[in-house]
Amino acid sequence: MFTRLNVPIVFSFMVLFLIYHPCTGQGFSNDNQGTKALGQGNAFTARASDPSAIWFNPAGMTQLKGTHFYLGGNGLTHNPSYFSQEYNETYHSDNGFLISPHFYLSHQFSKNLWAGLGFSTPINYLQNWGDDPLNNSVRTCDTFKLASYIFSPCMAFKINESISIGLGVHYLMSNIEIILWDRQEIENLARERLGETITDYYLRSIYSLSGNGLAFFGGIQARLSDAVIFGFSYQGGKDMETKGTLDYEHESTKYPSLDPLVQLGFPDGDITSQGSTAVHQFTFGLALVLGLKFEFEVNYNYKLWSQLEKWPYVLSNPVIDEDLEYYDEGGIPWYWRNSGCLRFGSEFHVNDSLDLRAGLSVSQSPIPGESLTLVVPDSNNTGIHLGLGYRINKLSIDIAYAYRFYGERANEIPNWESYGILVKKTQGSIFGISLGLEL
Repeated sequence: MFTRLNVPIVFSFMVLFLIYHPCTGQGFSNDNQGTKALGQGNAFTARASDPSAIWFNPAGMTQLKGTHFYLGGNGLTHNPSYFSQEYNETYHSDNGFLISPHFYLSHQFSKNLWAGLGFSTPINYLQNWGDDPLNNSVRTCDTFKLASYIFSPCMAFKINESISIGLGVHYLMSNIEIILWDRQEIENLARERLGETITDYYLRSIYSLSGNGLAFFGGIQARLSDAVIFGFSYQGGKDMETKGTLDYEHESTKYPSLDPLVQLGFPDGDITSQGSTAVHQFTFGLALVLGLKFEFEVNYNYKLWSQLEKWPYVLSNPVIDEDLEYYDEGGIPWYWRNSGCLRFGSEFHVNDSLDLRAGLSVSQSPIPGESLTLVVPDSNNTGIHLGLGYRINKLSIDIAYAYRFYGERANEIPNWESYGILVKKTQGSIFGISLGLEL
């Protein structure tokens, strides 16, 4: 019996990355939304001392007098590889250099009131395994592109000299494209319906969809003493509907007897994800400020990925197949688990113009082996961060670099043992630069 199991299995992971998650434990999401923070391992929730506070902790805006602009971006390079036990060969991705911009504006209206507006790119993800099916596995991901953009209006209030709070709304816009090559479904179809063995007929699946949604966020900053600052930020979960199309391409003249069955079994159509939920997440930070020279901060970010037990979806032209009835009734289980990210950051003020920064981040992947695929070949990772800042009057420039180490792991998806996919150890780099202006 033939099925379209590649639709729910792969598309479920695709939609998971469509949802909003700014400070994730994954190595492939982009939680680097400020260059000053990037140079310190993104341990910035307690201090949040530049306009990127809009992202890390909006309560931190109350430290900024007047009007502040902050413009920049980061570039990511990371090319995972995997070993296929079935083919006894290692395959390499070619993801290029991804650039993610950010912009923040904060303004002080009164002694106790601030407003801010941010634009950021929390997700800018590409996984490209190549477009030649003869060099890929039986069922594999060719290309996976995902970009999410967020506008973040917010307000901050200084309750007293020790405590500030911030509240805002994220408006998220996302676009996604995924291209798959699939040979196994065609092999099964030919064997079960025609009694033939076919190994060189490929099906190409193209998914395109987009969505938008709202999520609330907020933060608290508390100065416990002259030397100690506590920070807390919250990113709320939100239901979101995404819509798009699913198109199939296949070799329509190579096997005339097979073509009608392929067209019937794999019809083009619309696809809708109903109730894809952004997970709730919390970040705690504690900073130590030693005079005018040295600052140190530790953060812990925790995301409730386990609330995503299933992904409900609707196909406009579903295949009538008993194996798909289970998924259509209740959605697709994906087994993701709660995950955390521990971050350490420090800043040394050399003089009135120059700051030196360093940090360390340790991220846990929420994807267990039962859900690991080539669409998101994620693993635990550790990052080493360096940065510097330079000020000239009202103008500042920040530069940062991070080097990440990704661990090795194998997939444990039921019935996929024969593929023997082993994600290899890899490294990735992040470069960041931002300009700041105070008026």
